[in-house]
Amino acid sequence: MPKEEILYVDLDHDHILYARRLHMMFRDRRPETYGIISTPTDEIDR
Repeated sequence: MPKEEILYVDLDHDHILYARRLHMMFRDRRPETYGIISTPTDEIDR
C-alpha cells in the first residue's frame, strides 16, 4: 500500500513560466474533459 506523504517545496515562478513557454504541449491541456480515458480501470462498468 502506498505511503501518504506531504511535500513542501519552494517553486520558482519564473522558471515555471519559462518551462511552460518552452513546452507548449501542456498549454491547452484540459483534464476535466478526459472522461472515461482517465478513469481507473477498476471503476469502469464492464
